[in-house]
Amino acid sequence: RYREEYIDERGKEARNRHRIRLRLAAKTQVNDRLDVNFRLATGVDDPASGNQTLDGGFNTKDFGLDRAFFNYKLTDALTLTGGKMANPAYKAGKNQMIWDNDVNPEGLALQLDSNGWKGNLVGYAVEEFSGDDDILLFGGQLNKAMDVGAGQLIAGVSYYDYDNLQGNFPAYDGKARSNSVDASGRLINDY
Repeated sequence: RYREEYIDERGKEARNRHRIRLRLAAKTQVNDRLDVNFRLATGVDDPASGNQTLDGGFNTKDFGLDRAFFNYKLTDALTLTGGKMANPAYKAGKNQMIWDNDVNPEGLALQLDSNGWKGNLVGYAVEEFSGDDDILLFGGQLNKAMDVGAGQLIAGVSYYDYDNLQGNFPAYDGKARSNSVDASGRLINDY
């Protein structure tokens, strides 16, 4: 994909930038219960974007591991997924309020799909530290699809909890995002 972006932010000079995105994926079915997947993609500088800006004096562009995971069907209703995976979370209307569509979490997910019920139990490795506790993310989600007249209603609940986030430095690019940091740059809150 190739695109040109016009960016006009308040208080900054308007600009144009050219961007590309390339994804190369493969899947192999090992047996009736197990498949293995991988995907390479551009845009390795940002976990929430596969786009690569065309700049830098014609330098070589980055291309890295975007996904590498397995799906193991435990039963007809339960699947275990592990590795750097496509996000199994249900997003109402593909809304990106909680999860960006390009984020591929890393860890394990147990997925349920039975009689209109869908759910996930996840354990993600966010950041690994050699001399400190790792930042982990645990969560769960359960939803039910119901036919209502000519349409469908999906009702659900989800919960996510970071472990060891508070007191650590921000996991990605040093920016606190919606959190706050103390004088040393460590996160004050556990979200």
